[in-house]
Amino acid sequence: MIWEDIGFLLKKRSFSENSIIAQFFTKDHGKTSGIIYGGTSRKVKNYLQVGNKLKLIYKSKNVEKIGYFTTEIIDVNSAIHFDNKNILLCIQSACYFLLTLLPENEKNYEIYKNSEELFKNLKKKYWIADYINWERMLIKELGFEVNIKNEIFDQNKEMSKSNIFFALDYNKNLLFSYFFTPNKIDFSFERNCLENYYKK
Repeated sequence: MIWEDIGFLLKKRSFSENSIIAQFFTKDHGKTSGIIYGGTSRKVKNYLQVGNKLKLIYKSKNVEKIGYFTTEIIDVNSAIHFDNKNILLCIQSACYFLLTLLPENEKNYEIYKNSEELFKNLKKKYWIADYINWERMLIKELGFEVNIKNEIFDQNKEMSKSNIFFALDYNKNLLFSYFFTPNKIDFSFERNCLENYYKK
């Protein structure tokens, strides 16, 4: 089996001395995993950062066994925000939710399209509104309601820290209620850190 796609790196872990297992959220194949041979080399690991967008070629001799990726960087989303801790927390939180909540190998173009838009909009001045809206989109796309008036925030207007905290806390309560508590899943540490910043 061979296919080509584009996707965002959600997680990576060691597989052997020179290789890693990487999990991606792809446009046409959903959340999927594969081995990257040479993934620990300096040349490759520098762009294999969570949130980065890559071109992928996947090959597998047996559909029941894990295959392997060859990769090519498209967009660097982590390194360009290295000086903004909260944006990095946002990237890590979004990737954690995609990794934890999405089923394996199921295409979801709406979630992919909105995730792609989120990472682009992190360059905007009022990026936090995009992230809050993204969380609510994710909840809806996974089949649950978000019952709140004016639930979509204007990405071109500044939000007060108290309003940001309220919105993040509201989203977190929904995420706990619908996903994390029933399934006994650990919540994102980075997401808690992001919310706590606006609690001050």
